[in-house]
Amino acid sequence: MNGPMFRKLPRKLPELPSRIPHFPEMIYEDEWQGWQDWLGYEEALEWRDFEEAKDYVRSLGLRDSNDYWEWAISDARPRDIPMRPGLEYKDDPGWNGFKDFIGAWRPYEEARDFVRSLGLRTAKDWYEYCKSGEKPDDILRDPRKIYGDKWK
Repeated sequence: MNGPMFRKLPRKLPELPSRIPHFPEMIYEDEWQGWQDWLGYEEALEWRDFEEAKDYVRSLGLRDSNDYWEWAISDARPRDIPMRPGLEYKDDPGWNGFKDFIGAWRPYEEARDFVRSLGLRTAKDWYEYCKSGEKPDDILRDPRKIYGDKWK
């Protein structure tokens, strides 16, 4: 396994025993009571409000999950922004996936201008284009998911 997610943390930490999972919140999902309980510390850790966290992360200009992970494991990440936002914010009504959280989609007007430049005439044309493999990664297949307030 490669990528920044599997690199050792920059801090000097003890080796994790082989039978202790790296992502206990996933393995022990039914019993999971949070990091405070898992690590055994008394100070309650509360995550930043979802919209505030999203605005903060978007202000960083991260392009993808690798950028996010590099930032998340660094000392630059505030303690109140989760390393794995999809787990912490998944039940928030504003959660539309990781790419939306970091702002990896083009702004609506820019995305719309790009799509209009293709000269497509129908939704069927659009879906055929999406299947072609030519659609850039920062253009949504279904724009209603993210741009719902601007979609008519």
